Amino acid sequence: MYSGDPREFTFRGYVRIVIKCLLATDNVTLHINQLNITDSSLTFSAESPTSSDPAYTSWEEDKTRQFLIIHLDRDMTPGYLATTQFQPTDARKTFPCFDELAIKSHFNVTLIRPEHLNSLSNTPIKDSSRKWSEDGISWVADVYETTPKMSTYLLAFVVSDFVSLNATTANNITYRVWTRPEYIQQGAYALEVGRQILTFFEEYFEIPYPLPKQDLTRTMDVNRCETRSGHSVIIVALLWQWFGDLVTPSWWDDLWLNEGFASYMEYVGVDFVHPEWNMYDQFVIWDLHDVFSFDGLLSSHPVYVPVFHPNEINEIFDKVSYGKNYLKSRSYDAAFHDDLWASMTMQAQIDGKNLNIKSIMDTWTLQMNYPVVTLTREGPDNVKVTQTRYLQDPAANDPGKYASPFGYTWDIPLTFTSSRERNFNKTDADVHWLWRTISMSVIRAPDQLPPLSDPNGWIIGNVLQYGYYRVNYDIANWNALCRQLQTNYKLIPAINRAQIINDAWSLARGCYLPLEIALKTVEYLHEEMDYVPWTVAKQELMYVDIMLSRTALYGDFQKFMLSKVRGPFSALGLNNTGATHLEAAGIEACYYGNEDCIGNATALFREWMTHPQTNLIDPSLKTTVYCTAIREGGLAEWDFAYEQYNTATVAAEKTRLLRALSCSTHVWILSRFLKLSLVSSEIRKQDALRIIQSVSENEIGRSLAWDFLGPTGQRCTRKINLRVNMTTSVTSSFNTEFELQQLKDFMDMYPDRGSGARAFDQAVEKTQSNVAWMKKHYDTLKSWLATQKLAV
Repeated sequence: MYSGDPREFTFRGYVRIVIKCLLATDNVTLHINQLNITDSSLTFSAESPTSSDPAYTSWEEDKTRQFLIIHLDRDMTPGYLATTQFQPTDARKTFPCFDELAIKSHFNVTLIRPEHLNSLSNTPIKDSSRKWSEDGISWVADVYETTPKMSTYLLAFVVSDFVSLNATTANNITYRVWTRPEYIQQGAYALEVGRQILTFFEEYFEIPYPLPKQDLTRTMDVNRCETRSGHSVIIVALLWQWFGDLVTPSWWDDLWLNEGFASYMEYVGVDFVHPEWNMYDQFVIWDLHDVFSFDGLLSSHPVYVPVFHPNEINEIFDKVSYGKNYLKSRSYDAAFHDDLWASMTMQAQIDGKNLNIKSIMDTWTLQMNYPVVTLTREGPDNVKVTQTRYLQDPAANDPGKYASPFGYTWDIPLTFTSSRERNFNKTDADVHWLWRTISMSVIRAPDQLPPLSDPNGWIIGNVLQYGYYRVNYDIANWNALCRQLQTNYKLIPAINRAQIINDAWSLARGCYLPLEIALKTVEYLHEEMDYVPWTVAKQELMYVDIMLSRTALYGDFQKFMLSKVRGPFSALGLNNTGATHLEAAGIEACYYGNEDCIGNATALFREWMTHPQTNLIDPSLKTTVYCTAIREGGLAEWDFAYEQYNTATVAAEKTRLLRALSCSTHVWILSRFLKLSLVSSEIRKQDALRIIQSVSENEIGRSLAWDFLGPTGQRCTRKINLRVNMTTSVTSSFNTEFELQQLKDFMDMYPDRGSGARAFDQAVEKTQSNVAWMKKHYDTLKSWLATQKLAV
């Protein structure tokens, strides 16, 4: 590790494992991956040896399953206590071990390091007195205190030249932030946030943190400029104590027991530190809607997925696992998802609710996708409720990889309100259950519903979007909701305004609803000042932007968008003093050509160019300012930003600048940038992929990126193996028959695509979908844009 070619990373280690035999067996099977073991380095014996003990005879490695199998000359007997010694997913890459979630142990760790470095592990160091010199290096052995019972995947080793900032929590736990010496002052905010959060979660869960110290190591920016992302990294890292070590899934197919809880609780933690950020509203955008977009595909998977191979474990670390009272009962133990349902059923009974939580939740965890609930009026006093499976492409062929045990029906907790009632503070007493066994339900609610004679009367389902389902209505109700947004949108909470937009556009994408209705949901946007619905609308309209960007309609669409962003920009501006990430709704004005926005952005950038050592641009505005200045500027602005990229020491700043460099409208500059991505002395290898992707997202750069990746650029791109990784991204905006044929011709050049076949196939499927969308909706968009008031 410390001499020779650093790419030839090797290390030596020793592990002693104490095991207890529960069933008679003549072998011991451990996990191992990418480790070398020699016969002479392995011994096996009882803790109190006798002549009749089993003896080690041989070992073998099953590389497919990543097993190390130690063979004995006879069976061990139950109760036999033995030790193994080795002297030479990923704990199995560090030392042979029982690398499974449910198998917990105490660990005694010793890390050997050069004297000028330091080491970290899960527990405090108890001794560092052993020192010696070898091969010209002074060595120190750091011996750590025994860990609590824990799974192998939570064990941590760090050897570095990092330095730390230290604090003590209210409950007397040492909390430290470690980073490279030149970044240490950036850790001050992470230190304070982490110190507060650790105490908050101890009190929230009423379970103390079991160790005397907590270390957070970072190699990138975690200060205030990272807003939500920096907080989330800190909070999720701390949450693993409660949702990783304290209670661990019995097996990887219940990964969501960790990731789902941690993903939600990160919002609870950030809300504690910054209640003004309205994190619960943002949960709807960044988790709920984000998962919706993936879980509406046939390539999704159920929350609970049986896994049998290490590669399958990695496949389920995705949005479904992360986004879709048992802590004390399962403390420092392993849990199956039914343990959670049992705890929740018990709590429901205590609360006077006769609910079988397992029966309900099985419909949500054992089948993929999610339902569309349709609400229609049936007479003056009743609402008819039905459900169906949502698919982004209902005509697609289901490969049947995950069969549904419930026929794609769910037990759904439904809430709704109306223009007459306007009660958005629903409780569990207001829930109407739509059971999977009943195809249609009629809810009687005479006091809630507006008169049928009222054309502006509406109902809205899934109040505050607590439920994991979309809602559809009859056309009259959709029109009434759109009129409400246009006349007084504030009567509907921001979360439900975002829901209306997201549901309508997603239902239109899946042909459950005419596109005309989806378009009506965004006509009021010039009035909207809230971050959440604006962000949702922006995400939906960006697809339209991409599809129309090379058509005759784009000018009218640009004018429409400029008319919608003018209001928020006038109210919020491009304020460089105390800007927050919640002001993002107004800065879309720069992208669509608002002169005031462009003027403010370019002035801020010029000020930075004049005083390059002092960047006074607010972190929340940097992405917009950088991109706008480079898009509106020329070579001087681009070269300045490129120099700043090369000298930046903060990873987040490097990422912002790299993306901004792709905003240029000069073809030759973008072409030069693409070629620079191949020069390792200029661009870090990990940034090369980002450059091609970012350039492809620029309308001017789309063809350049394709030429760079495609047939004319194949010799260059082969050097960094971008072909498979980037095909789907670079072709995501393809939407013509000509581009589709280009893509197919490109694929024909590589008949043996191997592991890249899926990426190529997805690129073709996406392009075919875009072509179909354009054919179906172009005339609709043309007619709709003609009806809009486009004076800017």
